[in-house]
Amino acid sequence: MGYGKIASTLNLSKATVQSIVKAFKKTKETVPQPRSWRPKVTTEHKDRIILRAIKANRRLSAESLKETFEVFHEKDISSDTIRRRIMLSG
Repeated sequence: MGYGKIASTLNLSKATVQSIVKAFKKTKETVPQPRSWRPKVTTEHKDRIILRAIKANRRLSAESLKETFEVFHEKDISSDTIRRRIMLSG
């Protein structure tokens, strides 16, 4: 059975079928390899510190928390990162 026939049967493009077969021949698996993502700027410990500071004072702005974090933890973190950590925590 050719790539074209497999592609039409599975409703995939021929190129997709070719890349899946090529990957299978190389690794003997059809599961994609894990990707290497960009590492986080903060660790779980630093995230907890951010959340603790926000819980202690909910009126604290991300900008002021950023400045405090830079002074005490010597780590340059953007205010967007701080907002993201707060939003992800719930």
